[in-house]
Amino acid sequence: MGENGLTADVEGISLYYRANGAGYILVSSQGNSAFNVYDRRPPHAYLGTFTIDGVTQTDGLDVINLPLGARFSLGLFVCHNGAAAPYPVELVKWGDIAAALGLPVETQYWDPRHPRIADVPPPALLPISLRVVPNPARAGARVSFHLPRETHDRLAIYDGAGRRLRLLHEGTLAAGTHAMTWDARDGDGRRVAPGVYFVLLERNPLPSIVGRVVIVE
Repeated sequence: MGENGLTADVEGISLYYRANGAGYILVSSQGNSAFNVYDRRPPHAYLGTFTIDGVTQTDGLDVINLPLGARFSLGLFVCHNGAAAPYPVELVKWGDIAAALGLPVETQYWDPRHPRIADVPPPALLPISLRVVPNPARAGARVSFHLPRETHDRLAIYDGAGRRLRLLHEGTLAAGTHAMTWDARDGDGRRVAPGVYFVLLERNPLPSIVGRVVIVE
């Protein structure tokens, strides 16, 4: 048993951003199916622990402060549920979690679609040459990116557990701007469940680029 009840494995960590360096670090305590919350600012004080009904053995998680429609007006917490196959991604209202722990909610500060307003130095940000629009999305999204040179590329969609759901493209692309559409369906043509998904552009021999898209009902 670790400090503040943190129990191995610790396989999910995410940041909730607030202004002036404030916010929270969320950590998956997989061994006891709980989630610990710490202050984002040093010395990272422990702020509390919460659980999600029916969720166990979480490998990965994420959180966003932005309002995502009426259902998630105070932000969204998502996590992998290892309780039983098919191991779904669970969506939880961040406002409910924050209220239970007495955490301030801030819905106007950090927007990953506009990283210039974040208090993270630009060199530390993911490359901004990959765009996903709209985001959040319902029926699907358009993925656009710019290649400075001809490369062999693979563009694919992954779920929060790291499983590849859909291969959108594999082959050589010329230098320039490209756009492809994902219809929010997996490789078997089934619509994916609401949640957070990742867009991975592998560029050989250039570094890969990762984007994120939220699919809503």
